[in-house]
Amino acid sequence: MSRPRKHHFLPQFYLRGFSEDQNSLYQIWKVTGETVGCRIKDIAAIRDFHEIDADDVEDPLALEKELATVEGQMSTFLSELLQDGLSNDRALVGTIGFVSLLRMRVPAIKRHIEESLGETIRTVAGIMERQGKLPPPPPGLEDALRVANLEIAISNWKCMQLMFGMASNPEILNIMCNMQATLFRASRGSFITSDQPVALYHEDKTSAYGVGPATPGVEITVPLTSAALLRLTHSEAEDQERIATAAEVAEFNRRTIVMAEQYLYAGSNPAEIGARAVLLKDISAGFTFDMLRAGRETVQIQRCIPVYPAGT
Repeated sequence: MSRPRKHHFLPQFYLRGFSEDQNSLYQIWKVTGETVGCRIKDIAAIRDFHEIDADDVEDPLALEKELATVEGQMSTFLSELLQDGLSNDRALVGTIGFVSLLRMRVPAIKRHIEESLGETIRTVAGIMERQGKLPPPPPGLEDALRVANLEIAISNWKCMQLMFGMASNPEILNIMCNMQATLFRASRGSFITSDQPVALYHEDKTSAYGVGPATPGVEITVPLTSAALLRLTHSEAEDQERIATAAEVAEFNRRTIVMAEQYLYAGSNPAEIGARAVLLKDISAGFTFDMLRAGRETVQIQRCIPVYPAGT
């Protein structure tokens, strides 16, 4: 039996919610606006993305197989929420779990983890090198084996462990489940999604510390289908459902575009979406880290940069 190598970081059931025919979508490049029609089975997927490459694991595809079961449950939660609305508490809680998974399961998060861990390892190894605590390299390889010249690779299993661990963090899930929820409805084709579909929005651009789900004033928005979007806030108001205005649709799509790392996905109007994406191509949001060095001291600061109001 052939081994499945194409692993979807956005579930196919989720992508079908943005498709006009349940089979295809337009993939739109954020930077260029270039558009191509694709089958859903061929997009939002990376070769061996969920592979567990630890030496002592019998089945490297164990996570990919387990996700098939998990996604079946999440598909049910999402379908029930879209049908019953926010009165279905079970479906809302289950969908919020799905939102948390969508937030942490994407390539942008994996790349952040790889770069952050890689810099941490290089920094620690550099300190040990300067203190003479590393084994001496063989003659003639001194320069090649200098820490600054080494290529550092993070095992895929470690990235998956951290990504799915953050997605299932009970404290974060509890915060999100206690936020005020608004379910926006719109005509089919209104909302778009991306390769980083969960947007954290905040109005205050003066804070240098980034935001998280617990930050006062933060809003979490995620398109659920092309006709529905969920917003979570720290408002004291009751949960509500309403029809999104044209201005709200445009704003939520702006947040989705800003959050996108490379690709947007839509079932219709690709030229219009591509043109807007190009206008926003230089604006980005999401996890980042800074290495601050002062002499021999190094500090790594990790932040989640939110989407800010338009024009700021």
